[in-house]
Amino acid sequence: SRGHIDVLRHHGLTNFPSNSIDWFDDKDTYVVLALKNNIPLAGMRMQRLTSSHMGSIEGALVKYDLEVTKRFNDMLIDNPFEISALWNSKSVSGMKLSAIISRLGLVLAPTFGWQISVCLMAKYVFHLPTSLGYEIIRDIGNNGIFNYPTEDFQAAVWRNSNIIELINCGEIEKNRILSLRDNLNQKSLELNNKLLIQYDLHI
Repeated sequence: SRGHIDVLRHHGLTNFPSNSIDWFDDKDTYVVLALKNNIPLAGMRMQRLTSSHMGSIEGALVKYDLEVTKRFNDMLIDNPFEISALWNSKSVSGMKLSAIISRLGLVLAPTFGWQISVCLMAKYVFHLPTSLGYEIIRDIGNNGIFNYPTEDFQAAVWRNSNIIELINCGEIEKNRILSLRDNLNQKSLELNNKLLIQYDLHI
């Protein structure tokens, strides 16, 4: 969470609506971190969505469009979860760690029986959910687009309803996800063999 806050401050966003700590004591929330010498370099949060708990994405966007709550409620029958607070340190800027971290939600979802993944992504990183088979939820906002967190930015809510089959996922991403599902503790060269990562994804 501290790393995520630091990134927001770097972009001049000191009062980010979805950046709360309500999730901290939630038993259905998990944090994934990338570490080097025990120093966090990147991370994200995964949180199961329920009827009794409004996730950070819904909480941030419902004031812009009340239909957001209806769309999220419609998904509850399929045990959804949200990915949020995706960040990487300025010290590793350009290494594309966000691409590696963001796929891990789809790797781990079957472990918990989660069937739908949702995320809120800024326009400049739309390539990340696209490569993972997500689609923009078009019937909220302005054809799916929100001016969020300020008028100077655009973002969209993305949904992936094919977590198990990975039907719309790019071939490279699909192969990596399936490999990691088969072996949650493995060492692998990533990013065109430039980065050696030791995965330890056991919960």
